[in-house]
Amino acid sequence: MKKLAMTLLCVFCLTVAGAPAAMAQDVKQEKCPVMGYKPSAKLYTDYKGKRIYFCCATCPETFKKDPEKYMKKIESEHITLEDAPTN
Repeated sequence: MKKLAMTLLCVFCLTVAGAPAAMAQDVKQEKCPVMGYKPSAKLYTDYKGKRIYFCCATCPETFKKDPEKYMKKIESEHITLEDAPTN
């Protein structure tokens, strides 16, 4: 019984220890970095080779006033932005 309890405790500890790494995975952009709502494929701006999508027409202009603020937010949320097309 003691051996079973120790085994279960070890499994639990290993599972909990691995949880932060699983949670830190990059995710696709699913919300506007300015307002937090669902972005539209028609509203975007390209910044430093990445395409950022927005929820409404005023958000791209807000983003352009302080893009690094929003890029830091995107990075802190582990959001993967798609590459901007190159022509």
